[in-house]
Parts: sequence; C-alpha cells; structure tokens
Amino acid sequence: TNLYSNSEYIVGESRSVITYNQAVSPEGVKNAILGLDTTTPGGSQVGPAIITAPSGTSTMVFSIFAKKYNNRYIYLKIDDNPANIGGTVNFSWATFDLEDGVVTSEGTYGSPTNPFNGIEDYGNGWYRCWVGATKKSGVTRTDARVYLVAGPNNPNSNPPSPLTGVNGNYLYGYQCEEGSYPTSYIPTYGSTQTRAAETTTSTFNSSST
Repeated sequence: TNLYSNSEYIVGESRSVITYNQAVSPEGVKNAILGLDTTTPGGSQVGPAIITAPSGTSTMVFSIFAKKYNNRYIYLKIDDNPANIGGTVNFSWATFDLEDGVVTSEGTYGSPTNPFNGIEDYGNGWYRCWVGATKKSGVTRTDARVYLVAGPNNPNSNPPSPLTGVNGNYLYGYQCEEGSYPTSYIPTYGSTQTRAAETTTSTFNSSST
C-alpha cells in the first residue's frame, strides 16, 4: 500500500516551489514535477511529510524517483514518532548523488531500529532513492520528507538548504509502504492505494541424459 495519497500531483505542505509536468518520468510520460528551492527558511523541503502508518513494529520504506535539474543532491528522511508519543523522535536519513548514483552520506537521530537506504539507476538520469527503518511499538505517525541540498555531506537534522530560489530537481513517484525495500511504484490520486501481491511463476525444463 502506498501511504502517500497524492504521489504524483503533490499537494499539502511544501516549502519549495512545485511545478507539474516538467519532465518525462520513468513511466515514459511527461508527469514529473520540478521542485525549486525558495529563499525563505526551510525552503528546500519538496512536498508533504505526514503519513499515518500502521501501528506496531512494522518496517517502513520511503522511496522517490529523482533526476538532476541543476542541483546534484537530494536528502531523504523517514521519521518514527515525530509526534513524540511516549518517547523521543527517531529518524533515518541519507544524501543521494544524482550524477554518480551513490549515497554520499547517511545517519540517524535518536535510536531508529534497523535503518537502511539505497539507490537504483533507472536510466535517462533517473534514480530511485530510498530510506527506511522499523517502527517503534505503538507509534502510528510516520513522516517522510524530501529536501534539496547543496552538497554531499549533511548533518543528521535540518539539512542546509541551497536557498537560491533557482536550484532544483525533477521528482516523481512519492511512495511510503511497509517493507524492507521499495516495491514497484503504486500511483495514487487523492487516496492511498493497495496493489495485489506481486508473484513470479517460473517453469524449469527438467530432463536427464
């Protein structure tokens, strides 16, 4: 289930400037957004953050497709317990290089359980980037955020913003789901969507001579 209710036409909290349909996404359609930073404080956050996730100790992964516009790096963060329910905020984060296709810095805040991240090349300058962790028991709220960042090395909280008003990246396919890795993209248009389980059927030719 993709817990982002608007995975392509981003609505809600955003401190950057979002323009729709600015590049051809990995779907082969011109439906990727362009996120540009602003010169106001926190102006590098692209899109909304708050997600209501299953309670209990489920593992959550947040993923997004990203491509360089004129800014080389993005930073993803997934928060566990941002509402501070009976404990401290815990989050996992990573910085991704959209030229070389690598994770350039990573870290945690608090004590997230089993933090992880990754990046995969999708061709034509697009990369799928992800971060994740296992939720603490009893916590329901999860935040998943995207930031534009100016360099490869960032602190573990509130990454520095370019704050130029002109720097940005192409983004597509916001997805937050249960699991230890991102599954194939599930588009949403106003509500969360659940896809049937993915299966593989193989036939092997068994013979002897």
